[in-house]
Amino acid sequence: MYTSLVNDHPNVMISSAYSDLAVHRDAAVDALLRLGFFPIGMEFDSAKAGKDVIDSSFEMVDKARAYVGIVSHRYGARESQVW
Repeated sequence: MYTSLVNDHPNVMISSAYSDLAVHRDAAVDALLRLGFFPIGMEFDSAKAGKDVIDSSFEMVDKARAYVGIVSHRYGARESQVW
């Protein structure tokens, strides 16, 4: 499902807290596309029956050739915020 459209365009997982870093994530996606990479991230993933968000994220990391973590003042969500 997360296989690059063309084999010479490797997947790169982008990870960060979404709402407060959306502008930075957009810039990373644009830069990766210009460099010939295929960005993947949770915002591009649809809900999957039987999988929680953590399992889905780890699956995406496994499919990626590289990982970009964008970190600010905080990272992620508190457990009470995960749905």
